[in-house]
Amino acid sequence: MKVGIFGGTFDPIHFGHLNLAIRVLEKLDLNEIWFIPTSYSPFKTEEQSSPIEIRMEMVYLAIDNIPHFRLIDIETERPGPSYTIDTLKELQRDYPDHDFRLLMGYDAMRSFHEWKDPEEIVKIAPPVIACRNGKDFNMEVAEKDFVHQKLKQGICPIPIMEISSTDVRDRIQKGLYCGHLLPPKVLDFILDNHLYS
Repeated sequence: MKVGIFGGTFDPIHFGHLNLAIRVLEKLDLNEIWFIPTSYSPFKTEEQSSPIEIRMEMVYLAIDNIPHFRLIDIETERPGPSYTIDTLKELQRDYPDHDFRLLMGYDAMRSFHEWKDPEEIVKIAPPVIACRNGKDFNMEVAEKDFVHQKLKQGICPIPIMEISSTDVRDRIQKGLYCGHLLPPKVLDFILDNHLYS
């Protein structure tokens, strides 16, 4: 089975996330996309995310009726920062017959060399870099660098929806309309629970 691993804070999940996942699923002919909300991101220490249970519920509401999408709670029990390599090793152990690919946005790719054990990550789950234009790929590392080559091979040009969770949270806090950015069930959940306000 070919599975795309899509990790992130998802605070909140929005149409940009869903569009990316659907486009990559179809373009690479994957069997499933697994959404894995990060319990505690080592790269977002300056800001406090919503509780993992809240973000899990929002992802569930967003993907519940979308074929081939699954919510995986592998990081909810793990203490401390959530490192992608730890999650991938656990998945590899539990699903040895699966072929994993790691879904990433262009922004995440730029800092990928700073992640924990990037060489091991690209061996377990070769990355898929969703971007508007593959020609924009540019990293200031040696062309012979193994990780660089794996990232370059994973470039996947797709139509991108420019939405950020930060912008969504700001708009909700200001009481602005957000129906064009989020699935209705997610927006209702946010408003009913007074999130981000």
